[in-house]
Amino acid sequence: MKILLTGFDRFGDLPFNPSELTVRAMPARAELVCEILPTEYERAGAIIRERIGALRPDIVLGTGVAAARPSLCLERVALNIDDAEIADNAGTLRSGTAIAPAGPLALEATAVLPPILTRLRERGIEAAISTHAGTFVCNHVYYSALTELKRSGNEARCVFVHLPMRETVDEFVAAIDLVLAELARQRGPSS
Repeated sequence: MKILLTGFDRFGDLPFNPSELTVRAMPARAELVCEILPTEYERAGAIIRERIGALRPDIVLGTGVAAARPSLCLERVALNIDDAEIADNAGTLRSGTAIAPAGPLALEATAVLPPILTRLRERGIEAAISTHAGTFVCNHVYYSALTELKRSGNEARCVFVHLPMRETVDEFVAAIDLVLAELARQRGPSS
């Protein structure tokens, strides 16, 4: 089973990005491909589409930071819009820009989220299901990933997880391991 796990580099005024720290801290294993994406709309979108096309993963798990949120959030939906008050790391500021002008307004996670939430909470990890992944680069990558999976006919389980702002990532590594295990269970045997 091939797994693509992504995080983002630091952006804006943040001193670090816990998604980058978490992805870098994940134990190495043969089936796991980790990628730190630039916090840039165009480059990150292009990289995720290319990696999905090249790897044909069974699981795509994106991670990012939601500094104002108190707990880990499983994102139900990616929106077809870039709209943020801050620029990405390339200096691009977007306001109401469609990611895919002919695409649907929203795309749903291809994973079933309630069982993932249950497993996280059973392990004492504070978690919630969030309606959507916002409208910054995290959402752009999530929408791009779901679009590429659909376009290529890949039935991978795909979800995006926002992490709260914490520098100690041991709990996040454990949480990502749990999420990956549940996604693998949902995906079933590799085809």
